[in-house]
Parts: sequence; C-alpha cells; structure tokens
Amino acid sequence: MNSNIVAGPRRSRATIMEEVAKVLRATDASTNIEAAISRSRVSMQEVADTFGGKRELLLAMVSELSDAMSASLSTDPTQPELRTRLIEYGQCVADIYATSHLRSLYRIAITESIRHTGLGRDFYDVGPGRLTQRLADFFKAAQASGELRRADPQLLASHFLSLLRANVDMVEFCPRELAADVFAVVDVFCDGVNGEHRHVEPA
Repeated sequence: MNSNIVAGPRRSRATIMEEVAKVLRATDASTNIEAAISRSRVSMQEVADTFGGKRELLLAMVSELSDAMSASLSTDPTQPELRTRLIEYGQCVADIYATSHLRSLYRIAITESIRHTGLGRDFYDVGPGRLTQRLADFFKAAQASGELRRADPQLLASHFLSLLRANVDMVEFCPRELAADVFAVVDVFCDGVNGEHRHVEPA
C-alpha cells in the first residue's frame, strides 16, 4: 500500500482517476498502470473497491477522455456550418491529445495487452473506437443534411482523425501552432471530401 495515503472518506471515481492521471502527466513514460497507481495517492485496494481492478480503472480513464473529446459533436448538426464545427471538434481533440495523459494510457494499453487477453479490444472499444464511431455518426448526420458529400462515414472519420493526430505528433505543444494545424487539417479534409461543393443536396 502507498505510504503517502492518508485515511479518510472514500474518494469518488473522478477523484481517483485524477490522482492517477496526475502521475501519468508528470512522468509521461509509464507503461504499467500498477506502477502509476503505486506512485499516486491511491491504493490498489481503493482501485479494486471502486472500479473492480486496475484494468477497469484503465478503461474508465480512456473512456472519460473519449467522452470529453467527443462532447462538441452532440450539438445540432445543422448549426453552425460544418467547417466551424469540425474546427471546434478538432481543437478539443488536439488539446486533449497534446496536454493530457492520453498518450500514456495508449502506451500502457499496448504494453499490458500483450499479457492480458482482450484488453486491447476493450481499450479500443471505449477509446479510439468510440471516438471514431461518434465522429462517423456526426458525418452521417452531415451527409443527411446535405453538408457533406456521400462517402463511407467510418472511413471519413478515420481519415480525419489520422490527419489530426499526425499533425499533433509533429509539433511541440503550442496553443497558437496547434490551432493553426487544426485549421489546416479541416481545410484539407473539407476540400478533399467536398472539393468546390460547400453544400450538396441529400441523396
């Protein structure tokens, strides 16, 4: 048990996740969730009592970030224009990817999925898979409203997120540079998908 843990009222799920997230953001090199927990103010018993285990904690943490990155997609798909909504979404995803503990969670999942059968699939389902699916649903709604040319929304979502991640990975975090990269990605995506057609009638 961690020697720096002070007994007290039972902490919430959100508090426990944030305590572990602080460690992951500080080290940025963790490949083991148990090691991250041991360096936090959280005990393995707390994790077991609250989440069921360290695996469930890992999945809960990536699920929380996926929900945060997808939050802007819950707005009305007809207002404002598609490009503006994609910029807002792209900036949110890029900010979280560049400044949060998400990269550490990815490294941990890759390392631990070798030892734990099914972890890689479960991590994908609540992490990158959920992020891609929610963007695909958004693109499907945009196609139905005539804002986006007909194409496989799943492929469009994967393409957009790949462009976004590639640009974020290429630069050190700087809010101004990151915003410029997001604008560039959205322009490349919209021009590539719609070309000169900024609005098309639904099929």
